[in-house]
Amino acid sequence: MESVYKAVYELDCTLASHVYALELLQPSTAGKTSVRFLKRSRGDGSGRHPQFVQWYKSKGGKLLYKRLKRQDVLRQVKTFGPFGGVEDDVKAMVREIQRMMEIRENLLRVVDNLRQKAKLIVGISEKTRMAKDARVTLIVPALVARRAEMQRAHRAQLRAADEALPVDATETLGTRPGISRVGRTRGKLHPTTKGRRARTQPTKA
Repeated sequence: MESVYKAVYELDCTLASHVYALELLQPSTAGKTSVRFLKRSRGDGSGRHPQFVQWYKSKGGKLLYKRLKRQDVLRQVKTFGPFGGVEDDVKAMVREIQRMMEIRENLLRVVDNLRQKAKLIVGISEKTRMAKDARVTLIVPALVARRAEMQRAHRAQLRAADEALPVDATETLGTRPGISRVGRTRGKLHPTTKGRRARTQPTKA
């Protein structure tokens, strides 16, 4: 969306140069066609936009302007009196400005469409987030309790494995005695030294 706003701004800068050229082409008197950035007549709150106007003299002698519909601008270009001889140049400039106004309106429609889609997506996202948040708030305590139970069971299995080991089990190279997952004992059992000595000592008389 930022690129669209940038395009509108750059177009307005070029449009302003053409509006200035339109001012220079005509004398500053009643009947002059100009462009002013005005709020829309329908009051939609969308800011100011380029609008064709034509100047006229009020009963009090003041120069005022009235809005012109875009399709009527070319017909309203004055061709007599002080405007004689420049009407072709004025109409050519008006056409250039009209074209830029059309492009500007298209860009603003893109912005409006993107804004509406963004609003819809944000609404869906917020609704989904609230539902997911409520669900995870409910299941987290159960998951914590389940994890604690698994840890207690694991510690109980370790104690049972330690108690199941024979007291005379010794470590062999590369293998440590223990209980496998299926309950079998790892390691080799050897008779203790005390047991071997007991068999070789003679009986006292």
